[in-house]
Amino acid sequence: MIVQTLPFQWKNFSSAKDIQQANPISVRGIKFDHQDVMDVEVNEAAVRARVKLDILERVKDAADQLKAMYIFSMSKVEHGDKLRLTDNLSDDWISKEGEVADAFSKAIKYTAKLRTQDSAKKAEQLLREMIARHNSIQSRSRFMIGSDKYELNDEDIDDLLKLIEKDFGKSATKSRMMERNRSGIPVPDINDFTNVLHAWASSKVRKKGIYAEVILYRIIELAYLYPEKFSMPHSNTFGLVVKCYAGSTFKDALSRIQKLHATHNRLAGLSYPGIVQNDPFLLMHSIKSVNNINTKSEYMIVDEWFDRLHSYVMQPSIESNVSSESVKGKIDLTGAYSSIIRYYSRMRWANDAPQKTFDALQRMISLAQRCKERDDSCATVDLKINAFNLFLGMSTTFDDTTTMEQKLSVLDSMVLAVNNCLDSTATNTLTPPPNDQSFASCIKAISTIKDTHRAIKEAEKVVDTFESLQQQNSAIEPSTKIYNALIDFYIDISARDKKIAHNLYSICDDICNRMKTQTPSLEPDAMTHTLLLKSCTINDGNVDNKEQKFQRAREIFDKISKHHEKEEGSKLNDKCYFYMMKCVTQNVNDPEEKKKQIIQLFSQAGSGGFVSSDVLKSLRINTTDDEYKKIVGDGRLADRWVANVTSAVALYTDGTSGGAGKNARRKGKSTSDWAKKQRQRDEEIKRRKIVKAEKKKKRMIK
Repeated sequence: MIVQTLPFQWKNFSSAKDIQQANPISVRGIKFDHQDVMDVEVNEAAVRARVKLDILERVKDAADQLKAMYIFSMSKVEHGDKLRLTDNLSDDWISKEGEVADAFSKAIKYTAKLRTQDSAKKAEQLLREMIARHNSIQSRSRFMIGSDKYELNDEDIDDLLKLIEKDFGKSATKSRMMERNRSGIPVPDINDFTNVLHAWASSKVRKKGIYAEVILYRIIELAYLYPEKFSMPHSNTFGLVVKCYAGSTFKDALSRIQKLHATHNRLAGLSYPGIVQNDPFLLMHSIKSVNNINTKSEYMIVDEWFDRLHSYVMQPSIESNVSSESVKGKIDLTGAYSSIIRYYSRMRWANDAPQKTFDALQRMISLAQRCKERDDSCATVDLKINAFNLFLGMSTTFDDTTTMEQKLSVLDSMVLAVNNCLDSTATNTLTPPPNDQSFASCIKAISTIKDTHRAIKEAEKVVDTFESLQQQNSAIEPSTKIYNALIDFYIDISARDKKIAHNLYSICDDICNRMKTQTPSLEPDAMTHTLLLKSCTINDGNVDNKEQKFQRAREIFDKISKHHEKEEGSKLNDKCYFYMMKCVTQNVNDPEEKKKQIIQLFSQAGSGGFVSSDVLKSLRINTTDDEYKKIVGDGRLADRWVANVTSAVALYTDGTSGGAGKNARRKGKSTSDWAKKQRQRDEEIKRRKIVKAEKKKKRMIK
């Protein structure tokens, strides 16, 4: 007797909405409604997952019925006819179990594709149920997947690896566990495990890396115990687990990734197929998993990974794993190299950071050049403009001539790329053409040159190059960034050159006129006016210019304030208020008039939501303690006062953004639930006081 499952035909429905209406109930604890989906595509995925889960339930019921009939017939075997019937039932049951295994795989696959809060957990529970259905596999494990409580013990991991190393090569074709039943029930393959790992990688759970790591070690354990049924995970699987730690706030993420590398290297030493030493997929995700490099130890770890990665991909004819993230069989390392450049460019505490950033950029260029010239590399890389701008825009020490020369050479190579595109006879280069940020960053870096005459010459040369390219190539869009950077450059060098400081007004005006002449459609933006206000705060050593500087600052500030009131492309920001207050402080001699204007500006800043840390500090410096407290109060600042601040924010009247005894409201999810706990504590204290008062009242009555 064969039990037939109820058919489910997609052709019976014209749309996903029809399927939802036909089967609106939840399946296996997963709810699918309009709140779980973001768009039509996700909605289709949710419907498909529900269908696969429904089919799984039907096929499982059919297989369980056949199994029960087979077991019953085995207990009643007396004659040959019944024995043949039992054999038929056994074949039907095993065949149906094959359908169950296929249904499990599809249910896991489509459930893992969902982006609901518990989709990864549900997919993992399905995987655990699939393994448990195979009655010849030991159910108890030190790495239990799909459980409510995840535990990962490094001693258990080390013990497992020692057993693998000890027994490697011994009885490789025979299971190390006595099988209770050699049935033909299929077991999960590596794709089922990988689908669950992908689900965890896209999950928002904080400790998803731990959950993924438990799955990895469960695979290794099963491959060791049942080598004829399971295979060792490939390097790609290790890389996928590392990906689950990417961007995680879990404090032990980096140490867990190091542990994964140690495990991978031990298995690679045993020459398991698919486990490659220095695998680029694993190293790529390891590098991208790091948020930032804050210590020397982190720097050494990431630097070692990068050295291994670059050495590996620069070698010819290397067989590597082809992953789902590869392009034409080659792994795209653009993100990994860009991440390394970003990490190095932010290491202000390291003296060799500029050189390391430049070397990383050169490595990226060399790999791109090699991929262009030869086709035997396992990786590919695309030279993006942001990688070059990261190097051009990184902070450097004063008068670092080596880094300055490197930045100018990089910009020259980018300009050459544009010229080669214009010249039909020239060879096209892989270097991307520069944008406005490239030129602006280079001008900012030039201001660190000690020789003022040379610095001005180089800065003007960069601007001339930009204007020349703009005239030759329409792809170079007009931008105020270049001219803003030039104004900021002259403000910086005016601090060490009094001649520049004396002529700063005329220099800034000439730059604005130059911008208007070059591109009539360009108008000064918010940054331009902010820098013009900043130029009025520069001390040129001439006390006779105070009134002139103040009047100039007032004209600029009043102009952008009128634009802001009319909402005509508002150019007002908190920096404008700060520099205007600084101008008042430096150039108004009458103390009472100075205080009056400072208080007035602060009031305007509060109304517009522009009370930054600097604005608050300016008010505090120019008023007494009592006056300051009367204006701003004591405690937390009003939210509307800081609503539009784009620079440093002060949340409290003492100029801080938090600290002991301060519960500053945080953006995003709270990990400590301090507000909830504080409310509960206050309510409990209030309740105790009421109970205590009632008891006291009763005693007095008695």
